[in-house]
Amino acid sequence: MSAPAEIQAMLGTPGEPVPTVRVRDIRAAWKVSRDAAARHPGGMTAIDIRFVERACSPGADVRAVWWRGVRFKMFDMLLLRNLLSGWVARPVREVAFVIFAKVPMKWWAFGENHRGLF
Repeated sequence: MSAPAEIQAMLGTPGEPVPTVRVRDIRAAWKVSRDAAARHPGGMTAIDIRFVERACSPGADVRAVWWRGVRFKMFDMLLLRNLLSGWVARPVREVAFVIFAKVPMKWWAFGENHRGLF
């Protein structure tokens, strides 16, 4: 499935590396998402990228922060919230912020199926 050019432009060029980001920016994006979910418990939330941009460091690559943040949120939801108790999840989450900010990732094409996070 091919996406309209304006949608794919939000994601980056498929197959190209996603730039690394600052750990604090991944943490800030996660907090924006977590806070929105807390305001709407049990519901689906969508966050305008401008909210992520405001939470990030000046000059941050917000698309890369968002992309890496989405992957982090999947990890957080699947593993940390469901399998690990709170006292274990917190230090694991802090290490995961570092990993997700720096691990090599590639942009995906809109509608592409993947089995992994990266």
